[in-house]
Amino acid sequence: MRIATWNVNSIRSRILYVQEWLKKNNYDIVLMQELKCTDEQFPYTVFEELNYNTIVFGQPTYNGVAIASKYPIEIITKGIPHFNDPSARYIECLIKDMVIASVYIPNGGEINSDKYLYKLDFFKHLTHYLKKRLIEEHNFLLAGDFNVALSDIDVFDPEAMYEKTCFSISERQAMRQLLNVGFIDALRATTQEQIFTWWDYRGGALRKNHGMRLDYILLTSVLLKKLKIIETDKNQRYSDKPSDHIPVICTLV
Repeated sequence: MRIATWNVNSIRSRILYVQEWLKKNNYDIVLMQELKCTDEQFPYTVFEELNYNTIVFGQPTYNGVAIASKYPIEIITKGIPHFNDPSARYIECLIKDMVIASVYIPNGGEINSDKYLYKLDFFKHLTHYLKKRLIEEHNFLLAGDFNVALSDIDVFDPEAMYEKTCFSISERQAMRQLLNVGFIDALRATTQEQIFTWWDYRGGALRKNHGMRLDYILLTSVLLKKLKIIETDKNQRYSDKPSDHIPVICTLV
């Protein structure tokens, strides 16, 4: 089974690229973030024509997450339970015998700003919720845009990025606390190679390879045993109108 996650940075702006990407690769399950559209505005027809069942948790202009699956989708949860959050950032469902969740962690803005504190609060509620979920569910895949570069190898220049957004100590601690409830970073379980998933549109970041790894596939130990390969698709960053993120894909056997 091939599972992909991608922050598409506006599904309606990027739908032709997403459509061609799916036709070429025929992934079994696709998690998407930063849809920037309501549920009603989502291009369901494109996914239906490719034989996907799709669930969407949308929001006007900002945020939004979705899951598309070749298999039937059951037991859908939209938003983190018991967290009063107006943003559409988390969606979870049951597909076959796996719980699959797509998440879009807040960017955070300036360090110690209200947006930054909201990001840490989001992490806290997500971690608290998932700690309970993993007691019940052992086949759990959580993937998406976490807006955190976890280690020095995950940024182009650790010294320049020190205590900057997405690489501050508090953000990395919050990410590690999430992992500690029972998740494994699938990419780092297989390689220590420096791999980025995001490059700024500005300043020639892509050409200079001034990127960060912000997108992750997290697996429970049970699913990690089924992991065959994890890879990224950097080709998507070279399209005419690209997202600033690239897809991350894993194959489970």
